[in-house]
Amino acid sequence: MEVENRPIYGITITKDVATGRKTYAEEKLLNRVFTPEMYLLPIATEEIKKNNGTLLQTETWRK
Repeated sequence: MEVENRPIYGITITKDVATGRKTYAEEKLLNRVFTPEMYLLPIATEEIKKNNGTLLQTETWRK
């Protein structure tokens, strides 16, 4: 939960053509959200249909 709920960062690299000097700037790309139900992935609907209702969706993904 602590690791996956952190934002994803990238680096923008800019080169000065005159001097050839590069500068690096950290940039936030995405805020990630990880919730407890994400520990178990949902079962594909096609798989549930193949089993004629005997296979149930993962409890946290039922809605």
